Amino acid sequence: MGIGVRVIEYSGAVVAKLKAPVDVNQLCAVAARSPARYPLLAGVDKYDNTFFNSRQSMTLIRELEGVAAAANEVAAAAEAVRQLKVVP
Repeated sequence: MGIGVRVIEYSGAVVAKLKAPVDVNQLCAVAARSPARYPLLAGVDKYDNTFFNSRQSMTLIRELEGVAAAANEVAAAAEAVRQLKVVP
């Protein structure tokens, strides 16, 4: 089972979602091996919903950039999620 990625406003409206067929599970697995370096990504639960607020989104973007730079096998997934650009 894959992980879906959506950006949802407080109203519950979906304002963006990941459409590309990328391996977000692998992205989170790479982050889970370095939880001190990627604390938000390492905390993603592939069996339940994980939410990030607008303040966390800036840190999440930096983590995605770091994972993409460090692990070529997940660079496409990290870039696809990062491009959702959560606007606070």
